[in-house]
Amino acid sequence: MRVLILSLSEHSLGELHNAIFLARQVVEAGGEVQFLTTGGHVNYTREAGFPVLPWQKGRGANAGLVKEQVGAFRPDVLVLADYYNLFLEEPVIDPKMFRQLDLPVATFDSMNFAPGPTLLEKEILRESRYGRAFGKGGQFSTLLPAVPPEMAVLRSCPINRPVYGPGIMPVALYKESLSLPEGRREEVRRRFGLGPDEKLVLLARSSWAHLAVKIRTMERSLSTRFSYERILQRLLQLYLKDVSWPVTVLGVGPQAGLGGAEGGVRFASLPFLGMDEYQELLLSADLFVTDNITSCSAAKAAVGGVPVLVLISSLAGNRDGTYQAPFSLTEEAAAILQQWEKAVPGSIFPFYVFPFGWIRELAPLLEDNPYLNVLVTAEMFDVPGTGEKMARLLTDDAERSALAERQAGYRRLLQSLPGAPEALEWVRERQK
Repeated sequence: MRVLILSLSEHSLGELHNAIFLARQVVEAGGEVQFLTTGGHVNYTREAGFPVLPWQKGRGANAGLVKEQVGAFRPDVLVLADYYNLFLEEPVIDPKMFRQLDLPVATFDSMNFAPGPTLLEKEILRESRYGRAFGKGGQFSTLLPAVPPEMAVLRSCPINRPVYGPGIMPVALYKESLSLPEGRREEVRRRFGLGPDEKLVLLARSSWAHLAVKIRTMERSLSTRFSYERILQRLLQLYLKDVSWPVTVLGVGPQAGLGGAEGGVRFASLPFLGMDEYQELLLSADLFVTDNITSCSAAKAAVGGVPVLVLISSLAGNRDGTYQAPFSLTEEAAAILQQWEKAVPGSIFPFYVFPFGWIRELAPLLEDNPYLNVLVTAEMFDVPGTGEKMARLLTDDAERSALAERQAGYRRLLQSLPGAPEALEWVRERQK
């Protein structure tokens, strides 16, 4: 089978990452895969082992590029990663052009938005004055249209619920166990400066999240005086202050901004890493921390046996400067909140995905989802409660063992789902 994959996001790597894992399954089954991606993601795709061409400037030129590749490569299936990115960002291609191709077309649905329509709101941009100057990525709200009925939908697992629907099939991204060869974990940890007795906490943030916060800080000329990453570092210091082991927190991603040491906790930042190098680091960690419950890094860590802690928030800010929370705020947490709200008004709100919120938007994804069994969620501003959870995940053998059993059960579930070859054959047969 030949598959042409169109990666449609300039900012988000998650959809491309998932598409690459699907592509590797196709190649292992004897198929061929080619990619079209934005220019900034060409090296990432090529280093993952696939032939790739960059999108050109202009939707008309890109329509011609797709038709040219379809004619030269003669794919059996065209896969979009994801269709919705054509509406969340400036589109690289006209969404209607796929109907001009005599070819089965499928899209990933990474967050259970299909069949749609779905209204997405980016809470951090609710009070933004200049967000629209950044194009669609800077808009507060976006109405995602329904997926065209002729387009098949592939629900990637994780993070989706493994359920079927009309024109919808779940597909397992990880059919095989993710693990490092014996001794490799120690080699990777030494390469990144970890001692034999240190605990490694990995923190990775996405470029689209960084962009949204940057829009608000630029509006208030705070780009050098305020940093969400510094806020995160201060919170992590508070969470980890009572852990009896030395801890290194590595930040990976755009403007990771971590550095320095306090007590037994050392902070450092890493530049962007290629997919396989990053995967080795991820699987070598003692704990992965994220503020995005839909993070594909969190999903890979959980499948690979690494404990995952997701920072969420149920806390809401009142206009009188007080807060509503289902827990007691410490003085340190209250001071952080006041600093944050003063710097970026309107930035304190409940969230599953920071900085967008997405409580309502992700309800269909999270309802009865077995993936949640392999995550540990914690309130970002509940410093004692989150610190206790983090300490147990790092040092409590019974806690880690119980989580490992749940992770093993989830891996068995993934192995029972269709893989890429089966799902793409369904896409091809569906159009006949």
